[in-house]
Amino acid sequence: MKNKESVNKETGEAGMVFEKVAAALAEKAGVDASAIRPDTTLEELDLDSLDTVDVFMALEEVFGISLDVSGDMKRVADVVSRVEQSGVKA
Repeated sequence: MKNKESVNKETGEAGMVFEKVAAALAEKAGVDASAIRPDTTLEELDLDSLDTVDVFMALEEVFGISLDVSGDMKRVADVVSRVEQSGVKA
C-alpha cells in the first residue's frame, strides 16, 4: 500500500506532465491553458494532424524525449499518456 507522501508525489509528477502538455496545446490552439482538461479533445481545440505533429515536436524538446505520433490520440489525456509512456516523470 502506498503512503500519502508517495501518492502525492505521483500525483504531482502526473500533474506537471499534464501542465506542460496543456501549455503546449494551448499555445498552438491559441487558447488559455486553464481551459484544457484531460478529456478535452484535440478536435475541440481545432488541432489538425499537422498541428498535432508540431505540438509533439515541441513536447519532445521540452521533455528531451522522442515521441511516436502514430496511433489513436483524440484527447489531451491520450497525449499525456504517450508522454508518460516515454518514461517522463516531469
